[in-house]
Amino acid sequence: YTQAIHIPVVEDPLLPEHLAEEPCKMIVIDLHDRAKMDAYRAAMEPWAKGKISMFYSSPHYLEHVPEHVSKGHAVKKLCELLQIPLANTVAAGDQENDISMIEAAAVGAAMKNATDAVKASADYITENDCNHSGVAEILRKFILADAVSVSGNLLFLVFFVKMWLFPECLTTNFPVPVTFILFLAPL
Repeated sequence: YTQAIHIPVVEDPLLPEHLAEEPCKMIVIDLHDRAKMDAYRAAMEPWAKGKISMFYSSPHYLEHVPEHVSKGHAVKKLCELLQIPLANTVAAGDQENDISMIEAAAVGAAMKNATDAVKASADYITENDCNHSGVAEILRKFILADAVSVSGNLLFLVFFVKMWLFPECLTTNFPVPVTFILFLAPL
């Protein structure tokens, strides 16, 4: 994980004493045993209820955040701040942490390679995956196909790169899952 996001590991045996405030996110990682992660999550759920949300952002990363912290809340807040009707949003994703965003947007799309839970929450499932023009498919279907109503609008495209993005991604078939939110606002 640290290699992927280019942040060094810092070990602090007195971490609770050194924290000035509560952490905003914690990630539990197990690259080899998803069943162990699922068991941990199930054991934590009674304690977590009403305090924190737990969701997978990849098959190996179980994120913990304060309750009500989500991409769905971010979509709603951005629409409010930018004065864009929620009805003018399109969101897409592939992992569990994208579900709230997909449900919040007017059109929620799941990538072909999304988890079953993400697909179940989506209005549309792409024919292509994240690495094979899935985002372009969504843009063609929901934006360009309706170009008459889009003309005269300002297009905001916000990309949330969920895992890693570095030069190898541009020249190889390196997996780069991307979640996006699309806003259309009148000029």
